[in-house]
Amino acid sequence: MAVKREKSLDHGALPDIAALTGARWFAGKGRDVSGIGQVDEIALDGAAGAWVALIDVAYEDGGSERYTLALRDGQECGGNDPVWATLARRAGVDAKPGRSRFLAEDLSNTVVSIDDRFVLKLFRRLERGPHPEAELLEALTGFAQVPELAGVVDHDGMTVALVEEYVAGAPVGWEGLIARLAAGDDALDDVGDLGRMAATLHEELAARLGTRIGNGTDVDAERVSAGTRIVGVELSPAIDARLAKLDRLVGVPLQRVHGDLHVGQVLRTSRGLVAIDFEGDPSLPLAERSRERSALVDLASLLLSVDHAGCAAARRQASFDWRGWSRRARTVCVEAYEETVGSIDPELLRALEIAKELRELDYATRWLPEWLYAPRAVLPTLLEDGA
Repeated sequence: MAVKREKSLDHGALPDIAALTGARWFAGKGRDVSGIGQVDEIALDGAAGAWVALIDVAYEDGGSERYTLALRDGQECGGNDPVWATLARRAGVDAKPGRSRFLAEDLSNTVVSIDDRFVLKLFRRLERGPHPEAELLEALTGFAQVPELAGVVDHDGMTVALVEEYVAGAPVGWEGLIARLAAGDDALDDVGDLGRMAATLHEELAARLGTRIGNGTDVDAERVSAGTRIVGVELSPAIDARLAKLDRLVGVPLQRVHGDLHVGQVLRTSRGLVAIDFEGDPSLPLAERSRERSALVDLASLLLSVDHAGCAAARRQASFDWRGWSRRARTVCVEAYEETVGSIDPELLRALEIAKELRELDYATRWLPEWLYAPRAVLPTLLEDGA
């Protein structure tokens, strides 16, 4: 069926539909699109003709999603465009027009460095309600292990963009860690540092935002987020048995968490390890990312990223025993975490790991199929006795 393609409100045609629906950040892959049209815009004085368009994508099976595009002459703005400094000023940040650049290509959101002083994030998919990254960075003001929040652009009940401090540093993972493992460096010191950093972050979040006690509703929420978002995966009795341990959430403290903590979300800097990207798990709805959860959700995500890095290293160096290394690295990471917070519940941790890995399978299937090999290799190891 032909897709209805609307013009923008004042600036001419929107970019090519295939370019929009084929982008990694487009969440509606696999659904038939019935129409795309601009419904609103954010005018930007000083952007030399660029603007931020809010577009709705309607689907044949019902429903729609809202996205943002920073456009100039009907095309998406490049990294070195005055639109980014102008949008930062809209957030109340003293950003002068100057050098700007994309920090990475093909991300879930648009992330731009402005003169290596600020980082601006333009959120691609919009949902109503408070944004977890803005909430958490504001709550953690003054905490050296996260960037400082500089400003937020809200529009019609949605967070469109935020600006935060640019933190100079090198990522602990992915590429560097994978290369080190493939070259024979066990990197276990780094893995221990990650565990200690996660524990310190959780203590700070709990101190500033408080905790509450988990109940049956929390168990249901974790089960739903794991079991109803899977593409091509039938939940086996072994998976069901492990997920049953999510019942152990009842009666334990819950708190705000990072939500998507992995080796690529941590920078090694002059002030120690700094965690970034507090927007949460992109596979979950915004409201789900903002609720209190077990801190072990983050530890589970971190451990899985260690597994994934090892699995990737083995593809480069066939002699690398990624499973043996992963067992050692997991022990180091958990013991370092427990140095700060005390003993953890290993059965609850494993249940949360499996729930997260099922979401990883779903995410890779929908948006990043070249990454499917990692969760497919790791998930069976999570079901082994004594794993």
